[in-house]
Amino acid sequence: MNAGLLLVQLDGDARQCMSAWDERLRATAGVGAVTWWSNLKPHRDDWIGQWRKLRDFETLAVCEIDGSIDEIVRPEGVRSLLVRRASRPSQGILRLPTLGLCVVLISPKNAADDASAAELRRWGDLVHFPGIVEANIPGYGLVTPYENVELTAPRFLHCYEFFDADAEAVFQMTRACVARRLGTVPGSEAFQAWADHPAMSHDYLGNFTRILPDGAGAHPARTRLFAV
Repeated sequence: MNAGLLLVQLDGDARQCMSAWDERLRATAGVGAVTWWSNLKPHRDDWIGQWRKLRDFETLAVCEIDGSIDEIVRPEGVRSLLVRRASRPSQGILRLPTLGLCVVLISPKNAADDASAAELRRWGDLVHFPGIVEANIPGYGLVTPYENVELTAPRFLHCYEFFDADAEAVFQMTRACVARRLGTVPGSEAFQAWADHPAMSHDYLGNFTRILPDGAGAHPARTRLFAV
């Protein structure tokens, strides 16, 4: 398993960003693998765009950390987030290959409050994730929780792996599928207990499709990406 992830957030076309940054990120000490992702709906103005607190971006580089995460030196001149795996494991089913990602960043309303963070982590691991896994949503694979090494906002990353490249379409099925599994409808008390937590602050949500290197096939074999 990787020790954590370095998420590098870039503005601009994915392939241009790859050309400028791929070699540099792969040369970073401790980074074992780098994959590239294009935001399927950047700068959205729907309900997701309205509650996010972080500035959006077009391209995401996901760098897996093989060694000690505390020794990682972040690249200068670019936004990045360094996260370590949270204490509880991934949930879901490993479905190959991983072609889509849903990146969710959340915090307790007081990001530095460890008690609130632990309560939010319990809700995510024991209520929210199981609701998604049990709904058997087409396209979903694994979800893995991570925590910001700085213990500041955004405090937690929920990284959802999809074997469907159209991560936006997969994500849009989530609420209806979970409501059906719970035997209720969106907006009900039971649904809201799954969907939200009173201590939670929404920092970011984005859906990404994998950008393959030139000459790669449409379905690369999974080798290192979020290995579990």
